[in-house]
Order: sequence, then structure tokens, then C-alpha cells
Amino acid sequence: MHKSLTLRFNTMLILIYLLILTACYVIGGLPTIWIAYLYVLLGAIAGIFQTLALKNNPDSFLSAKTASEVRFAFLKTSVYGKISIFTVWSIVFIMLWLAFFKTDDMAKSHTMLSTFISFMLFRELASMPGLIFLSRLKNVT
Repeated sequence: MHKSLTLRFNTMLILIYLLILTACYVIGGLPTIWIAYLYVLLGAIAGIFQTLALKNNPDSFLSAKTASEVRFAFLKTSVYGKISIFTVWSIVFIMLWLAFFKTDDMAKSHTMLSTFISFMLFRELASMPGLIFLSRLKNVT
């Protein structure tokens, strides 16, 4: 199983995301609240779909040795994995569009960073049940 699917790795990511969010808050305050809620909601949805994909075909994920194999497993296991990957990439393209074409508050670097990290944080949190499921399966086999 690739390290990106381990509880330890994902717990470290969560802690890093929390540190970055704290730094963004100290530097520039919180983003507009509806934007933050939108990204939190989208992150949670992506994480739930990720959990469903992990539970749908755990053997593909347990046998993955590289990050590419993990991504391929998400794309081939079910529609849940495809939606999860699509959501992450959609957020990336939305953030790029905002960075290049918007000039208001949303285009501020700390706002963009904090909203993206909010998305990633809640995606990680919502995917934890799937990672726990994989961890238990790995320990059984």
C-alpha cells in the first residue's frame, strides 16, 4: 500500500493544513465566509466520494505502490473515485481562473490559499473512514 493511503501520512497532512490555515488567518484574516463554506462543503463531498471509492474496491488500493497507481485505482474503481479526482482538479482550475482573471478580495493570495487548504483539509477529514477501513484490511492480511 502506498504511503499516501496510510493513516500516519494523512494525519501529518491534516496537521500541516491546520498550520497553513492558522498562518493565513494570522497574516490576512479569514476569507469571505460563504466562500469558505463552499470550499469546506466541496472538500467534504470529495472526501466522502474518496471513502466510497476506497471501500468499493480495496484490493486495488492495497496493491498500489506508487502515487500514479493510487490515482489510477481511484479512476478505475468506480464513479465515486472519478468524482473525487474530478472535484480536486476542478478546484485547482477554479483557483487558477480566480488568480488570473479576478481582481477582488478572492484573488488575494492568503484568501486563495486558505480556501484551497480548507478544501483539502475537509477532504482529508472526510476520507479518514476509508483510510481506517484500508488500514484494518492491511493489518488483517
